[in-house]
Amino acid sequence: MRTESERAALARAALQTITSDPNQAQLALANADVMASLLKDLLPDAPREAAILVAATQNGLAGSLSQHVAAGMDGQTAVRLCASALADATGLTPEASTWAAAELALALHLIAPDAAGAPVSGTAVSGQPATVATAAPASAGPPTTMAPPAGYTPPAGSAPPAGY
Repeated sequence: MRTESERAALARAALQTITSDPNQAQLALANADVMASLLKDLLPDAPREAAILVAATQNGLAGSLSQHVAAGMDGQTAVRLCASALADATGLTPEASTWAAAELALALHLIAPDAAGAPVSGTAVSGQPATVATAAPASAGPPTTMAPPAGYTPPAGSAPPAGY
């Protein structure tokens, strides 16, 4: 059984793989079914991480993050704003929502690797076992691609919330 940190590193690598192909990235980040299918293959040992990322996709998180940054908002503020909206829409804890928003922002090169955050703990759905509530997809549109920040190197891995 993989540790939380190992699952987080796998999730980060899976997002990097998905976003490394611009055509695949646009499709996967805008379509929860495509994201779920890709993550099923890429993260067979990390179903909770995959479920949180699929919930984020269902709610248009990548598009919202990209739109905020394109409008001039700094990446960290965009992550906080989108994480709050995701938590409100899905019932995910703020920690799980922040993890998803930060990992997507990192995969889209909207924040630097050190800004993705440290491990946090908490449950995915407030007071509930590991299930993810879903909401109707946001109408944010397809994500845009951004150039990596100067000095960008692939991240070492951060951990999502425990027990979500």
